[in-house]
Amino acid sequence: MESRLSLIRTISISSIFDFYTGLVYGRKDMRIKDIAHEAGVSTATVSHVINKTKYVADHTRERVQQAIKKFNYHPNAHAQSLALGKSKIIGLLVSDIANPFFPEIIKSIEAAVIAGGYNLFLLNTNYETERTLEYVHRLIQMKVAGIILMIAEFDDALVAEAKRRKQVCISGPRRGR
Repeated sequence: MESRLSLIRTISISSIFDFYTGLVYGRKDMRIKDIAHEAGVSTATVSHVINKTKYVADHTRERVQQAIKKFNYHPNAHAQSLALGKSKIIGLLVSDIANPFFPEIIKSIEAAVIAGGYNLFLLNTNYETERTLEYVHRLIQMKVAGIILMIAEFDDALVAEAKRRKQVCISGPRRGR
C-alpha cells in the first residue's frame, strides 16, 4: 500500500495533463489552448509568440516555445484561414502543365510565392473553359489570397467573378486585345 501512495504522490498535474493529451490527441492534434495551458499563458500570448505580432517577455516566450517544441505543435492553417477570412494560398491555373513553356515560369512564381510566406496551388486546365471556370470557383470558395491565370482559354466572366468577390487576380496579356 505504501508503494502505491508514493507512486500517486509523484504524479504531478502536468504529467496527468501530458498523459491525457497524449491519449486524446495522440500528440498530433494539439491545439493552441493546449500549448497555452502547458506554458501557463493565454492563447493570445501563444498566438503573439507564433506570429510575432506583439512583444512577449523573454521568459514567457521561452516557456511558450518549449511547450511548442515539447508537443511538436504546428499552427492549424485551416483555423488561421477561418479566422482571417482568407488563406495563405495562391492559386495558379495553367493551360497545359506538359507545355515546355510553363515549368521555368512556374518555378519562378513558386519561389516568389514561397518567399512571400504563401503556398502555391497549381491547377492544370487542359485548355478547357468549363474546367477553368470550375477551378476559379473552387479557389474562390477556398478563400485563396490570389489567383494567377496562365491560360489560353481566357474568359471575361473569370475576371468579372473575381472582381465581384474582391479576389486578387493576375493574368497575362490576352490575345486579340
